[in-house]
Amino acid sequence: MPVEVDERISGTLSSVEQRREMFVGKPALEIVPLLVASMPEIGTVEIISYQRGLCLAEAYPSIGKQLVEGLAMSFRIDRKVALRPDYWKEMAEDLKKIYIPHDYPDGSPVGQEEAAAWHEMYEEDEDEDKEVHLSLSSRVGEVGSPYRHSRQIPLMDFTCVPSVDSLLSVKSSLIASGEEKGIILHSGQSYHYYGLRTLSPYVEWKAWMKVWLRNTWTWPWADEKFIRKSLEDGFNFLRLTSGASKPVIPVVVDVI
Repeated sequence: MPVEVDERISGTLSSVEQRREMFVGKPALEIVPLLVASMPEIGTVEIISYQRGLCLAEAYPSIGKQLVEGLAMSFRIDRKVALRPDYWKEMAEDLKKIYIPHDYPDGSPVGQEEAAAWHEMYEEDEDEDKEVHLSLSSRVGEVGSPYRHSRQIPLMDFTCVPSVDSLLSVKSSLIASGEEKGIILHSGQSYHYYGLRTLSPYVEWKAWMKVWLRNTWTWPWADEKFIRKSLEDGFNFLRLTSGASKPVIPVVVDVI
């Protein structure tokens, strides 16, 4: 097995057949290095490690408002590291670990005593959802750019029940939105989409998301809450791993 994915694959995915051969059947974590290799402009990727149900997202200023509820941490992964399949296999469990601090950063709206109380409550509540998920963020850094989040990958979440007809509807709406190359994953309850291109964050990505917002009546299978939250936050992310509440690891089932 090569130490890292051969970056020359970026020039071998020009046809649907080539993309299907490269991606279909692979679980989400395995496709991350392939995604990075297919877009040579990507210098860094952002991975978000999050835990649902703790209502603490506002206590992490560096994360912002990307979670309605939950606890999250973000990791920037350099391109050279992201291209290594062994990294994702060996490091996934370490990335999933979340430390709940008693002492929150300066400027946090949560005081130390309150944070400690929440920590104790969390430890004692066996019904709390303690599982941690890894997600791929739409935000990426461009090679040679001094800006941390200089580009965005088109990501979309869907709510339709998986079926042959649903998949056809998802593909048709993606093509109508302007997508020409991308992969569709079965997420368990519906579908996820990753585009194989990067967009400028404040013009192209926002315009693409607004296309989806304008078409929520004609494309009802797209997740409207996901779209509105994405526009509110200025980015989005999709789950890469499984857990008790999300038992299915997303797997690629088709491409465009």
